[in-house]
Amino acid sequence: MPSKTAKGKVSKTVSLEQPIEETKLSSASSSTAPPKDAKSDEYITLDLQTVVIPAAILLSAVIISIILVFGFRNLKSSITASRDAILDAVGGNPTTTDTTGTTAETATGSTSIGTSPYLGDRSKAKVAIVEFSDYECPFCIRHAKQTYPQMITDLVDSGDAIYVYRDNIAVPSHNPVATEEAMAAKCVQKIAGNEAYFTFHDNVFATTTGNGQGKKSDLYVLASEIGLDSTAFSQCLDGEQTKNAVTADIADAADAGMSGTPGFIVGTLSSDGTVTGDIIRGAYPFDTFKTAVDKYL
Repeated sequence: MPSKTAKGKVSKTVSLEQPIEETKLSSASSSTAPPKDAKSDEYITLDLQTVVIPAAILLSAVIISIILVFGFRNLKSSITASRDAILDAVGGNPTTTDTTGTTAETATGSTSIGTSPYLGDRSKAKVAIVEFSDYECPFCIRHAKQTYPQMITDLVDSGDAIYVYRDNIAVPSHNPVATEEAMAAKCVQKIAGNEAYFTFHDNVFATTTGNGQGKKSDLYVLASEIGLDSTAFSQCLDGEQTKNAVTADIADAADAGMSGTPGFIVGTLSSDGTVTGDIIRGAYPFDTFKTAVDKYL
């Protein structure tokens, strides 16, 4: 969907090598006792090195272990995010699609909207815009923020088209949160309908930073903000049926010829919900979609 990233993003590698300085502790252990006689005091000499040094070594080991555990966790997340960002920026990630111009290379294809959420008047619209997308895809986020709003205003609110959203999650590193976001959105549609779905859809795209860095906990907050019953939402989100619905979308995306995200079919809307028309692969500017819609009016 919308996206949701600028090209040419440069990733800087930061060295996490941390020098470890071992501090040697010492204490003078020599003592001179006065000559022993019947009246002299008795002295007890303690060698602090035998206590302090082992304790210091143990404490240092504990501190270093803690730093390494948390440091490597953060490093892993940073490396994953940086890797996907670099691949997206240079076009090396085969499951996300960038654009280098304003004219899309189109093929033809078809799909069905089924029970998918949509905006617009289905009884009057001649054209459907079907988006197959991923809430964690950077280019989908860019489309959602830069192009999708104008498409709704100029193409959907005008009555020319309906806008349909379907899920397509193909980047493994975007999971599990990408699937959780898709499932959460489907739960919103099931509980509160299409308009609530797209409100939630907009809020997820506005909240996530992409590349699998979204948080499942945010989904409960977003659902609460639009007034969903927390128990019903939680039960739906954990349901196998909801997960199967996302899986079905992904399968239909492949059948429709989608090779990346975002991907679109813009074409004639039949009474049975079939959409036949142009395949647009990538987050193109508004004019690309306007041209495609006009073609089928």
